[in-house]
Amino acid sequence: MKSIGIFLWVAIYFLSSVQGIASKSVAEKKTSKKVPSGQKNSNNKKKAKAKIIPAAIVLPPWDGPFKDPVCESVAPGELLAKQLEHYEPSRQHHIIVVTLSYNNADWYQRNLASIYGQDYESYSIMYVDDASSDHTGELVAQYISQQKQEQRTTLLINKINQKALSNFYHVIMKLPADAIVVILDGDDWFLKPTVLSLINKVYDKYNVLMTYGSYQDYPTGKIGVCCELPKEVIQNNSCRAYKWVTSHLRTFKAGLFQRIKKEDLFYEGTFFERTCDLACMFPMLEMAGVRSMYIPDVLYGYNRATPLNDLKVAKEQQRFLIHYIRSKAQYSPLPPDVSL
Repeated sequence: MKSIGIFLWVAIYFLSSVQGIASKSVAEKKTSKKVPSGQKNSNNKKKAKAKIIPAAIVLPPWDGPFKDPVCESVAPGELLAKQLEHYEPSRQHHIIVVTLSYNNADWYQRNLASIYGQDYESYSIMYVDDASSDHTGELVAQYISQQKQEQRTTLLINKINQKALSNFYHVIMKLPADAIVVILDGDDWFLKPTVLSLINKVYDKYNVLMTYGSYQDYPTGKIGVCCELPKEVIQNNSCRAYKWVTSHLRTFKAGLFQRIKKEDLFYEGTFFERTCDLACMFPMLEMAGVRSMYIPDVLYGYNRATPLNDLKVAKEQQRFLIHYIRSKAQYSPLPPDVSL
């Protein structure tokens, strides 16, 4: 369920040339038959059906390579928080923390404690347990009760695993358009108790529609890839052709997400199973334009210790979908006076 933190760019492989790689995939270990790269097995015990990513798919021409300059933005630190230290927002905007979780029995308490420990009052939580097999949902329910956070927290427990993007879509589409959505994965956590207060100040002072950055890897402690999109990238509406720098912490107005066309979140009739962060962020960045903002302060703990990280379990599928999403048509920027 992890979103990618580092952009990977490779050419699409012909399936016939990568059987050696494909034989090592997690899905193929469940069968004695080798499956081409990009293919995956279902859990159907009667008959294992495979979904193949076609090698002959035609994508628009690419004017690569991607630009990869050194970030010219402010180095990650406390600078924005210090700049806004004495700023008094007009009000506490309502913030909704959306947390998607799968098999996070080892991480749910750290995750939720980092939310409940915020020094901000006007927030609520939408927590989705995506049919975990390790009783995450039940453990979370007990923890919510122990912390007396029932009024603040809505817990949804899926009977069937829906994957990240499907859950995001069905949760966020029901939220008030003016709500500020903060994405916190179920095995990650906020690094500071002032995260939501800072987000509120940013939206109040700068009238932005979305923000991105910054995070720290766990357990290495390394600072992540986020940096500010160059002005020319925003002006030319070319974020899809730029390196991936708009990762955690991701926040946006619910109404901005609600303007994404549902079909742009689909591949072969179903929601993308991987790379949902790119699928959502690119359309929103294009629509927000100059009303998107980079936050250099390191606010988010990104957990790479979990075995469920996409970089570990689905590299080939992820590589294909990255190119597929980057090749889709751009969205037009919203009028500067639009309010959500």
